[in-house]
Amino acid sequence: MREIRILGAGVSGLTSAINLSKSGYKTTVFDRAGDSGTRFGGDLQGLENWSSDTNVVDELKQSGVKINFDCDPFRKVILTDGKEEARVTFKSPIFYLVKRGAFDGTLDNALKQQALDAGADLRYKEKPAAPIDIFATGPESKRVLGVDKGIVFETDMEDTAVALADIDAGYMGYSYLLVTKGYGCVCSAITKDLGMINKCFTSTLKIFEKMYGLEVRRPRKVGGVATFNYRGKLVDNGKLYVGEAAGLQDFLWGFGIRSAIVSGYLASESISKGLDYKKLIEKRYRGYIRSAVVNRFLWEKFGKRGYGEMIKKVKSVEDPDRLFHKLYSYTTAHKIVFPFARMMLKPHYPRAGF
Repeated sequence: MREIRILGAGVSGLTSAINLSKSGYKTTVFDRAGDSGTRFGGDLQGLENWSSDTNVVDELKQSGVKINFDCDPFRKVILTDGKEEARVTFKSPIFYLVKRGAFDGTLDNALKQQALDAGADLRYKEKPAAPIDIFATGPESKRVLGVDKGIVFETDMEDTAVALADIDAGYMGYSYLLVTKGYGCVCSAITKDLGMINKCFTSTLKIFEKMYGLEVRRPRKVGGVATFNYRGKLVDNGKLYVGEAAGLQDFLWGFGIRSAIVSGYLASESISKGLDYKKLIEKRYRGYIRSAVVNRFLWEKFGKRGYGEMIKKVKSVEDPDRLFHKLYSYTTAHKIVFPFARMMLKPHYPRAGF
């Protein structure tokens, strides 16, 4: 079998490497960084579990990924606008918390070890001399649409998950407080006027301190960027693009780990089984991407009026699992609103590929 060369040793590139190596391919992964996960500092991030009928843990296993990393399920979430509050309990975990970074227990380190165990050749701080088969290079700087800033810390607070929708704390974005097993993370994520991030994060801390008695020890700064590309490149002259390099990111809340892993798996299936990668991705993600565009449009409309009504709506719902799943199901309502939402968002997000 021919050698497969992958550029990028993040979660999507490593997932491709794991599966291709297991299929008997000589697989080489190149990355300019010194290790996998170095752009993260121990951030807590969510594996969302609402966009598909398949549980995300099961989908990861189907994608060739072992759950040998911290992966904590959350069924209870507090949604607030800083005034109104909804304490929501889901039947199934609404997300699983994972740590990101280049150390034990993180998703990045676990996938790196799985790739090595499968026989992949990982070459850090090395540029490929030969053509690349799979591009897994992560977010494009020219496509950055959002930023987040926060801290991770030790704490005696109970396990909790709070999502805060407030213009001052997360302009056209949101903020969050996550705690699991004595380890916490507070971040503010914004998608417009990115220079406001410092002010937004300061407001976020004040709100969480007032509402939830935020208790922080040994804080460390974290942060990052978010991208989205409606017309993301999937295939170019036989080269496959996966994860954020393919534009596969949630335009509403920025979730992307699940799609990064699944797209990495689908790229490996395309190569090993001779399948059409573009068709595989479009079947799995076309409706998801379009739903996210509609969701982003509605989120910003709520933001201009205040998020209190949205919080009250969620509070009154009998089946929150079904509500969140419908957000990404590309329903008839999504199909009707999509052309208008795309038209209205286009001038505000010229980097989004509309």
